[in-house]
Amino acid sequence: NLLPNTFYAKSAGSPLTPCMDDIEILEQQAIDAAINLQWEQAIEFNKQILKVDKENVDACLRLAFALMRQKNIEESK
Repeated sequence: NLLPNTFYAKSAGSPLTPCMDDIEILEQQAIDAAINLQWEQAIEFNKQILKVDKENVDACLRLAFALMRQKNIEESK
């Protein structure tokens, strides 16, 4: 599950997105999802991280790995 709405901040003109302070929580959730082979959840958590921090290399690598596990090779590139 995604973080409760209380962990999200609304910026002008955009949907609810996680605050920088919530990145650590999302990272742990992404890792936990991958450990439990819940690739779709891992993909979503890592995408949420990248919405806030586009240069987060760890999230990018985790996302690519999860996409490859889902056989989505093109998107993983």
